[in-house]
Amino acid sequence: SDHLPKAKQNPKHQLTAKDYFKLFVAFSFMGLLTFVVFKVAFIPKDAATDTQVWETLTEHGFTPTDRTTLYREERPNMMITKNITYSEKSGDDYTLWFEYFVFEDAQHAMNGYDFLTTELSQIERNYTNDNIDVGGYRANFVYRTLKAGGKYYYLMRIDNTLLYAYGDEANMDIINQIASELGYVGD
Repeated sequence: SDHLPKAKQNPKHQLTAKDYFKLFVAFSFMGLLTFVVFKVAFIPKDAATDTQVWETLTEHGFTPTDRTTLYREERPNMMITKNITYSEKSGDDYTLWFEYFVFEDAQHAMNGYDFLTTELSQIERNYTNDNIDVGGYRANFVYRTLKAGGKYYYLMRIDNTLLYAYGDEANMDIINQIASELGYVGD
């Protein structure tokens, strides 16, 4: 190592205290920004209660029904503890449908989400033109929306709850508004 030439120091490239301060500020800012992004990404959402869902639907002039007993009898393995449903029909076609589930635990809610996502994927395959499919997840929630075949579908799981709504595209705004009022939006 003695035969290697010593690096010449160039006085123009020496770091000053001001340079170190600028580096410190830049790295601190990047660290703070990273912390904020991770903090926001992992902030859990609060799930709506069945009372909040019932009242919100009622405030919008809808008459919800409690179908908990029906689900418990027809699908006991789903482990549903509460179901609130509202629907509107025109002929044989549902023009608006809201369904809120409370499951015994988050895993059963995720199973319900997976089941409905499979259904949405099938709908999407049936209508290959002009589909708009959006989804995402963070912390304790996962969501998916789909616009296909003149219908709009909204699905979101928070913890052990699941909100599923669909209707004609004309009802997209009311679906999004109610989901937002209940906190079921994928910020």
